[in-house]
Formats: sequence, structure tokens, C-alpha cells
Amino acid sequence: MTQSEAEFNKLFDSIDTDRSGTIEFDEFVDALNRVISTSPKDVSASVEVGLVQLTFQRLANDDSGPNVFYELLLADPSSKSILRDLKLERQSRMIFRMLGNAIQGLTRPESAKAVLTKMGKRHLDFGVGPQNYSAVRVAMFGALEQVLGGEFKPYVRQAWEKQFRIVEDALNQGVYEVAKSKL
Repeated sequence: MTQSEAEFNKLFDSIDTDRSGTIEFDEFVDALNRVISTSPKDVSASVEVGLVQLTFQRLANDDSGPNVFYELLLADPSSKSILRDLKLERQSRMIFRMLGNAIQGLTRPESAKAVLTKMGKRHLDFGVGPQNYSAVRVAMFGALEQVLGGEFKPYVRQAWEKQFRIVEDALNQGVYEVAKSKL
């Protein structure tokens, strides 16, 4: 057994507290909390990103997750003009793909910011801008609450809020750059 395999097994065993041979969500979250409470801020940010990515994946893989998100988004009057012409299934796949890509990109903050800034510029061509971001936030958080239930704990919400703010800030930078170029 190599040193890295031994280190992985030790880490796995420290997380698999019930010794089931699999890591359950609560065990993973408990391990993340131990890291957050004892690590420097840069490690904590990485852990937050991992937590957001994990919970998004759970939402996306749930049979109802994308549809719950879409229904909540459509319930917001500011979103109806953007979404009304597209079918539910197609739209939910497209939105989830974009959100999933943005969330996966958070592991590389600088490149993610550049991509999201460009996306913010392009969205203006479709009538999507800062006036719609809060609707997306409310729909995402509502879907996470409904699908994850008790697993959407306060620290999970806090990680989502922080990472969502990063995404919104980058999108807004694109909007700002377009507005500035028109002056």
C-alpha cells in the first residue's frame, strides 16, 4: 500500500464513523465542520465550496430537484417574462447546467469570475440582469430547503449565501462593464 493510499484510508475511516463502508451525508458534513473549526480561512473557503457543490449535486440528482427550482422561479413575477416561452423540462435542464457549471467553477475562483463576468454581459442580451438574480436565489434556496429538508442546515445555507454572492458579484461585474462601455 502506498503512502497516499494509506492516508486516504485513514481519512475515510475518520469520516466513516459508523464503520458502514460508505460515507453518509451527515458523516461528511461532520468531517467538514471539524475541518472548518480547526483550519485557516482559505481551507474553510475550499470546504464551503465543496459543501455547496455536494448539496447542489444532491439537488440536481433528485428526481424533483430541478422541477422544484423551476416552479419556484416561475412563481416570481420578475422571471415570467424570461421563462414563459420555454418548456419546463428544457428550461430546468438549461438553468441547472448553467448553475452547475458556475458552482463547479468555484474551485477555481479567478477563472470562474472571468467566465461569470462574460455570462453577465451575455445575459443582458436576453433581458436577464440583476433584477432577476434575487428570484434565482430565492428559487435555489427554496428548492434546497424542500429537497434536502433537515440536511439544509444553517451552516449549509451560510456557505450557499457566500458562494451565491460570489456568483452574483461576478455577473454584476459583467453588467457594470457593459453599462460603463456605453457611457
